[in-house]
Amino acid sequence: EAGWDGTVMPADGDKLPAGEVPAWRTRVQYAIDADGRAGLRKHRSHDVQPIDHCLIAAPGVSELGVEKREWPQIAAVEAITATGSNDRQVILTPRPGGRLPLVELDKPVSVLRVDEKDGGVHRVHGRAFVRERADDRTYRVGSGGFWQIHPQAANTLV
Repeated sequence: EAGWDGTVMPADGDKLPAGEVPAWRTRVQYAIDADGRAGLRKHRSHDVQPIDHCLIAAPGVSELGVEKREWPQIAAVEAITATGSNDRQVILTPRPGGRLPLVELDKPVSVLRVDEKDGGVHRVHGRAFVRERADDRTYRVGSGGFWQIHPQAANTLV
């Protein structure tokens, strides 16, 4: 079955060809190193490994281009793409005392920030939620809300 963006997911029980990595993760938490480069944390470590591309990120996340940008004064960037709509969102966590950069990504995106004082997530630009679909219903999922990261998981669970 094809998703909203035309990607085709394997059916339940299907295996991918050897060496192929499933690009299905709709929420990716990037750590930002001291030089402002996006990456992932090394296994069981706080060390950040800068990357050019997250192999398991869904196309909607990859299309944002988070890894191509510098993120001065930012500690983390969470990139989210909805499976039931074209909604995309980034949640920025500034370093202590850090200021938000001007966010210009490769696709339209809503921007939220984590407040240093209360840890709350506040809207900077765009929607404070993404629209997801499951079982022919549309749901608004906020930044702290839980949604399956695999694009077919919600329908499978229903």
